Amino acid sequence: MARASDTIALGTALAIGVLGGLGQWATDQVAAEVKTWSVQSLDLFSQAAAVLTAFLVLYAIVQFTKRETAPVESWVPALFAVPCLCIFGGFLAAYYAAQSGTAGMPFTEILFINAWFLVFGMLAGTPALLVWIRAGQAAAQNEPHDLGATLLALQSQFRQILVVRGTKLQAVLVGMQVVLPGIFYALQLAFAEIIAVLKPEQSALRRSGQLTWGMRGRIFRLLALAFVVSNVLAIATLIAVGTATGEGSMSEQFGTLTQAWMTNPGSLGITLLVVQEVVASFVWWVTILAVLVLYNERERQVTATRELKRLLAQKDAPDENPYSPPQ
Repeated sequence: MARASDTIALGTALAIGVLGGLGQWATDQVAAEVKTWSVQSLDLFSQAAAVLTAFLVLYAIVQFTKRETAPVESWVPALFAVPCLCIFGGFLAAYYAAQSGTAGMPFTEILFINAWFLVFGMLAGTPALLVWIRAGQAAAQNEPHDLGATLLALQSQFRQILVVRGTKLQAVLVGMQVVLPGIFYALQLAFAEIIAVLKPEQSALRRSGQLTWGMRGRIFRLLALAFVVSNVLAIATLIAVGTATGEGSMSEQFGTLTQAWMTNPGSLGITLLVVQEVVASFVWWVTILAVLVLYNERERQVTATRELKRLLAQKDAPDENPYSPPQ
């Protein structure tokens, strides 16, 4: 059973990587096509995207005002406000570029790929996380992974996990624009998805903040290591795949590929994108399992502390039995 569970998790990581790479490439192609549209078409689509974005932002504001009573599932439409804002920005960038008659920076491609990253990270990342976390927890408890139970959990918990995943993803992404808030959210919400999967009755975002307190230094070192490994492997992929399939000297190819990777990853080509996303997906899977180990350790600490307090309170409580012998 353990081998079957590992195979399922491995296949999920591979599928996420392949689909992620293909999606980035397709999104880049769509963005390139959009930039060839007429000014009138771009203006029309920009206005439509602006109206949709405004509606979703207003919906999110209304949801926030009743956050204490609104069910978790009702937040799902609000998750698409930021992706729609990226789409609107992409159309607007293409519109001004068409008006000025210059190609300019690849803002449309970057913004469209950001929108793809958010939507794909939520919709595809949610079932992947559920499979990885449940399989990892079964292995940690030395139990077989029940695939049927996981599929039932996917059906019943999808929207709840989607909201937690989307909230965390967007908080970190937006926060990373000024770096420190993004790091703070990444540490505070490190356990959020795990809690949403394993303990859906709890408030995942609030509980994650409580559990990560006191061990955020360890979480930071783990996430920093995962970030470094992911980027080193990405550069290694550029060198291995890009220089092997390109023309010119190795240094010229590496410089061109590195610049494209930093400014517009979609332009790297379908082969590089798929290979890079597969590697990134495996790093993500391993990172989730490592975070799960820290979560289980923290839960054991909390349980032990709670039990100790209960025993101490029981010991200090006065004996209310009138027939008990004198001490």
